[in-house]
Amino acid sequence: MDIELQTLTPIWTGGVQSKETRTHATGIIGSLRWWYEAILRGLGNKVCDPTKHVCPDKHGNHCPACDIYGTTGWSRRFRISVTHGNTMDYTRRNLNILPQGRTNGWFLPAGMVGPINLKMQHLHEHELCQIAYLLPLRLMENRGTIGAKTEHGYGAFKITQPVNLNQTLTEAKIEKLLGNTDQQRKLPDLRDFFFIKIHFDTQGNWWDKVKDFAPPPKQNATTWLSKFNEWVTHDCLPVSPVVRNAVRNHPTFNGLPWNVQNFFFGTKNSVCIYCFKQVKDYCKACNKSLKKSEKLDGVASKLRISSAFPTNKAGDKWEFRIWGWIPQTLPEKMGSLGGKNSADFVTSLKKTVENFEWSDLLGDNTDNFDIKAKNYNSWLLENENKGIQEYLFELLKSEVTDGQ
Repeated sequence: MDIELQTLTPIWTGGVQSKETRTHATGIIGSLRWWYEAILRGLGNKVCDPTKHVCPDKHGNHCPACDIYGTTGWSRRFRISVTHGNTMDYTRRNLNILPQGRTNGWFLPAGMVGPINLKMQHLHEHELCQIAYLLPLRLMENRGTIGAKTEHGYGAFKITQPVNLNQTLTEAKIEKLLGNTDQQRKLPDLRDFFFIKIHFDTQGNWWDKVKDFAPPPKQNATTWLSKFNEWVTHDCLPVSPVVRNAVRNHPTFNGLPWNVQNFFFGTKNSVCIYCFKQVKDYCKACNKSLKKSEKLDGVASKLRISSAFPTNKAGDKWEFRIWGWIPQTLPEKMGSLGGKNSADFVTSLKKTVENFEWSDLLGDNTDNFDIKAKNYNSWLLENENKGIQEYLFELLKSEVTDGQ
């Protein structure tokens, strides 16, 4: 099966020395599997943690994700080959976006842009093989992003072939994925995801009015501008650092305990796995010396923010996305997220985004911000007689994002 993707923002799938010279199949497969596992857990299946190598079980049975995507001693049921797009035209140094008040800012490497072809070849037939990659791919297209560095704005795309993919993802096929297992929700689970789309109108070169789109001090302005213009040339703007900085410094979040900020926004520092406070070898909060397995050498952000991209040919309507997940079951000694449980924390995030003065952040040439937010708990309140399967179908529906 041939699948054609068109990038809406640069895509990053991994490269040596932070250089993306081609689209790596392993990066695509990693994303497909990660989303498929989250979907399966949300639909009530017991899915192993692939980092702990517990599949198969003592009876030789594999979890439904490992059965398709493989594990030690069990090969993946399909092969994927990638015909990659083009690398953005800057490689010597990354583009530095330095929001006001930051010391270093964010450094954005040159990602892949243009059409990307995925050729899927089934090696061992299974009735769920095709849906195991089409379903997560469609969900990423419509609500999320693909590849790595998604927290830095990479990975938005649209599927150009095959068309009408939702006709393939039928209710009967998705019903075959339903399980009946209720387990602690510590790992990515669709029921714990949040998805926010921000649509807005623009006038002219609206990015010229964004205060944080400026060469950092001591950097060559001409060189910086040539890298920034690579994004403009490919019809996307690196708003992720600007938006992330604004959200993190919003009064709703900047007063949170540091361990909660580490847990949600991520950190490069080592933290205790029980309380997420910064540690070296001893955790004062937990009053214990920590083994290597009890520390995390950095934490990935649970908040993903895409770059902005136009949604019409005229180029005056744009979109960026905020999405992520917060597990229902929090780390052992964290207790809460600043006094809130996971669901209430997501509600606070949604209200913050809805009430934010976006034109102040993105400039006077932006207007009419339309916020569309979805998460399972809020959706259930409005759809009492429905469940996770209907919610999944709702997520698969298109909303404006047509690209150019």
